[in-house]
Amino acid sequence: MNLSWIPVLHYLRNVEWLYSESRMVHLWLEILFRVQRSADTYPIKGTTIDIMPGQFVASTRKLAAAIGADKDTVGRYLKILEL
Repeated sequence: MNLSWIPVLHYLRNVEWLYSESRMVHLWLEILFRVQRSADTYPIKGTTIDIMPGQFVASTRKLAAAIGADKDTVGRYLKILEL
């Protein structure tokens, strides 16, 4: 069992759009849980890519299944989180 901590910036408590929908919070947490903690490789479509700490690999379909939303909603939320 991995008992590592996930750092969260305190100013995020005051970001209203993050908490406007529960699925947005669930997506944010899912991304935090999937973030790579150390350098590693990841197989994608027959090739291997290097994943560095702080990056993550997940399809919108897998993220959508994890938070109970459709992939278009996840895509829209990811665009918001990129800002």
